[in-house]
Amino acid sequence: MAAQNPTDATRTPFYTLPNEILVQIFSNKSLSNKDLTNAQLTCRLFKDNIQSFITSNRHYIFRVDEVSQPTWKLIRYLINNPELNSGHQIVSITVEWHRRVAKSEDTWTKPWFWIAADESKLESLFYKYRLTDNTRSNILHHGRNSESLLPLLLYFTPNLKILDLGNIDGRIVDGTRAECTSSFDVLRSYWDRSPDRAYRDEPGTLESDGTLFFFDNLECSDSLPALRGLKYFSMKCRDETSNRHSEMTLPPILGLPSIESIQASFTTSGSRNISGYGPNYDFGAKSTSSVKFLELSVSGTGGHSQEYFFSLAKLTGNLSHVNISRKYKAGEITRTLEGDEEIARTFLQYNRTTLQSSKIFINGGGFNDDGKYAGDAKRRKMVFEKQRLFELTRCRGPSSHPPSPFIALKPLLLSHIIPHLSRADIYNLMLSCKVLKDICQRNLWSIFLFPKAEDIKTRPLKERCLNVNNWAELEKTIEKYGIKDIENLETLGVGDEVFVPSDGGIYDTRVNKKRVFTIFSDQLRNGSTPNLKLVSIQLGCYGGQCSPFHPLFDTSSFPSMFGGFGFSSRPPSTMPSENASENACKDFLTLIKNYSEPLPPSKFSLHLTINIQSHYNSEALLAYCDLTKLTKLQLIGKGCRNLTDATLQLDRLVEILSIVSSVPNQQLKGLEIDAFGYKDNEDAEPSEYWEGLQEKLEVLQGLVFRLTKLRRLKVEGSIFDPSFILLPPPNVKSLSYSGRNTPPIWWETFSKYPFTGLEYLTLIFKYWTSNVKLPALKNIQLSSLREITINDDAYDKYSGSHPPGFINLIVNTNPGLSPRCLQAIADKKADRCNYYMSWRIPKIIELCGGELEGMLKAAVAGYAKKLIDEVTVEKKGVLNERFDEEVEDEVAGLVAEEFEKVMVGIFAEKCKEIIRGGLQWSD
Repeated sequence: MAAQNPTDATRTPFYTLPNEILVQIFSNKSLSNKDLTNAQLTCRLFKDNIQSFITSNRHYIFRVDEVSQPTWKLIRYLINNPELNSGHQIVSITVEWHRRVAKSEDTWTKPWFWIAADESKLESLFYKYRLTDNTRSNILHHGRNSESLLPLLLYFTPNLKILDLGNIDGRIVDGTRAECTSSFDVLRSYWDRSPDRAYRDEPGTLESDGTLFFFDNLECSDSLPALRGLKYFSMKCRDETSNRHSEMTLPPILGLPSIESIQASFTTSGSRNISGYGPNYDFGAKSTSSVKFLELSVSGTGGHSQEYFFSLAKLTGNLSHVNISRKYKAGEITRTLEGDEEIARTFLQYNRTTLQSSKIFINGGGFNDDGKYAGDAKRRKMVFEKQRLFELTRCRGPSSHPPSPFIALKPLLLSHIIPHLSRADIYNLMLSCKVLKDICQRNLWSIFLFPKAEDIKTRPLKERCLNVNNWAELEKTIEKYGIKDIENLETLGVGDEVFVPSDGGIYDTRVNKKRVFTIFSDQLRNGSTPNLKLVSIQLGCYGGQCSPFHPLFDTSSFPSMFGGFGFSSRPPSTMPSENASENACKDFLTLIKNYSEPLPPSKFSLHLTINIQSHYNSEALLAYCDLTKLTKLQLIGKGCRNLTDATLQLDRLVEILSIVSSVPNQQLKGLEIDAFGYKDNEDAEPSEYWEGLQEKLEVLQGLVFRLTKLRRLKVEGSIFDPSFILLPPPNVKSLSYSGRNTPPIWWETFSKYPFTGLEYLTLIFKYWTSNVKLPALKNIQLSSLREITINDDAYDKYSGSHPPGFINLIVNTNPGLSPRCLQAIADKKADRCNYYMSWRIPKIIELCGGELEGMLKAAVAGYAKKLIDEVTVEKKGVLNERFDEEVEDEVAGLVAEEFEKVMVGIFAEKCKEIIRGGLQWSD
């Protein structure tokens, strides 16, 4: 090629690059072996550089269960060409997991088969390197799970330095056995080694204790060539392997003769200890592992004990860096464990000559310069390093670049921008320059409390909320940072546990709640919270059914509690009076009311949650609330034992809504009524009680109609009578009904009511359990919906929870449904159609197979009789020794020819009729 001639003036600039730059380009890991091979064929310059610097340091990607089995092909090449030593070029192996998906035929791996010559060579290798019988069986006979080939590949790669097992997937088939079986039922076995039988017989996960073939063969690590020089090892186990005793995989890795770095992440039950583990490892003259860098992330579903890490530490002696993260995981809950300092000191004890105290971190904790253990040592070190780099940058002298426009902003404008940033961003700004540091310092601690500690890093500062039930964290915050930033408070939530004399009340001896609550009340009374916009209060929700106003405070404690005259940190020496709890609640509500009355509704909102089934006198306490600011009301009930109990709860419900609806200029926007229920039994209750209940339900409906500014109504469960539907007032935008046992009369009322302006509808009902069938609705007075949420049962042809054809009626009468909603409905309908039709397919295949079987049998019988009669009866031939075999061969050829020319068309017509009839079968 002309471009290869150094004297050619037309050569491209790429060929003028020095070898050092070409080596950097070709060393990029994004280039595959195929790319490098193609580059070598381009020109001599590329070939010389790749062969000299790259080929001897190849990186290989081991793709487990890749469909075409490339690793098996590579090993077969290495077995048959040992003189080339091709495996010696590989110094790094990364494992990628491509497990089969049961429902996707494209992912099913092709089985591999060895010839006799290959098997004899493999048997000698198995004997020499003592590979386990299970590994030998999977490689030679099963021929499908390519993960078993990894130990064999390690024989051919003696120069291996890096092994990364990736995100280990212990499953063999991605999908449950039921999914796998149903997927293969559609396909009939058509070859000896059919996917049907091979996949169905294969377990969903690894056998025995679930260890990989790699770990099964680590006992022979002294003989496998690749493991003798391995220096860097890493792996990550999926959460599904939590019962696989992943902790047992580390000791063998520590025993590798040349290992220097281990990075591992796994979930484990923590039920096993590695002390006394079987194999004896040769750690050299020092009888310790050669590992220098150890990074572990262990999530224990059973709580990982300290003894496990103590046992690991005993195996080490040359560590220079240790970073361990250990957490306890139960369901969705994850928390750190105690005992970090003991683990850190144990590692220091066994690595005293190589490990510095500043190079060990357990859950982010470590040792400071004084040798004391600090739980945030890692974070402090990162902050120090950022500050050092900042100072270094600042000391380089004046820059020719102009200052950032962000720094040039006025402090007043910056103070409005900063509250919208997360805490992490605020902290980075503080480290950037002194101008921003002073402004950020005033805003950093303006949030008192979040429900979870991790939210502090992610929630923006504009969400300033305080939940006074999280006492311990609140007390700690006030002690450390004071209450000077309370003027930024915007949201306050108060649970009624504040007003009860139990361990959850203010006299809880575990934390000084009374002190915290007193300080906050004084600040609220003194006007120190000018930005408070929302107060959410629970009444009667603490505990189950409370007796009326348990005593909490004595009279003398009240001035200290809400009057601002100081407080005592000791619990009262005498039992509080009977009315103390009620007075405490009244005083606090009055305090909130006095604060909110001067404010317009746009500046302040009140949310109330009231437990109807408790004996808490919530109705009386409403007089101490500013109901003109009430925007959300949640009423919680409970299943009634009899009609009398239902009547009492309904009386309270009617009384509360009567008070709220009669407020002049009421602003209630949201109403939620939860978990009422009564199983009516007319024979067991007097008729006058039942008639009275119906009258009160009508009164309840009238009170709801009076809430003219209501925009959200949510009803969970039936309100005492399953046939009663609480209808919304006009212009409600969002409506939600949920529960079970909605009778036909409920749906009839629903269909006739004009839902004016309704845009969002939620209907979540459980299956109807009686023998009554819901009739179809002819029409509904609903045409303004934009979104509808409905349970999957509604899409069934014979729904037990919704009238038949209900979702079709919704779509036809609501042209304004959003595209997203319509797409969701279309997807659900397609899934249901697929479900109802797919179960018929096996029967269709059986019928088609029967037709084909009959046609082939008839053709075989006819040709066999004709050919044999010609020889034996008509004497047109001679009966020789191979007569039967010749007849069979000739019959097979004639049948195949007839099938191609005649039967195919007939069979296709019959299949078409069977398919058309089969898919149209009635349910």
